[in-house]
Amino acid sequence: MKQMIKVPFSEKLNSILILLFCFGMPFFLLITFGFDYKNKILWFILINLFLLGIYSLYKIFQNFKSVFISCTLSREEKLLIINSFAEDKYFKILANFDNTIIKIHYQKYILGLDYEIHFYLDEQHIEFNAFCKRQGIIDFGIRKKLIQHLKSKIELKCKNNTISQ
Repeated sequence: MKQMIKVPFSEKLNSILILLFCFGMPFFLLITFGFDYKNKILWFILINLFLLGIYSLYKIFQNFKSVFISCTLSREEKLLIINSFAEDKYFKILANFDNTIIKIHYQKYILGLDYEIHFYLDEQHIEFNAFCKRQGIIDFGIRKKLIQHLKSKIELKCKNNTISQ
């Protein structure tokens, strides 16, 4: 499947800055403090930054992948399924472009992480992805739980609507 949801510029910029920090800072520290085997604190910092960089690459790769759900319902029925999420108190619809791209805002707690969920409605599929609206890569598994929750709800509603017809 070709991914139709484009990653927001702020998400790309955030990823580039994190990778520059994680992989650029060790070189800066080595140039500044020299290549000294005896400085254990420096080596501890370098190893941790390198490991954080590897973890960042993994999270960035995971966050840029969209989820595809096969659904043979009409576009209007798919739109109704997506709009039904707005009934939940944690979701609110942001924008609707041509009944193909829908953006929904999700925030469970006042000071918690807030996500922008993009939906793309195709003839045979529903594609969606969640983008965190803050800097950083650590989200404590909230994005994964949110995507699994949405996926199960959409699959259930697609299945129920096709059976009832």
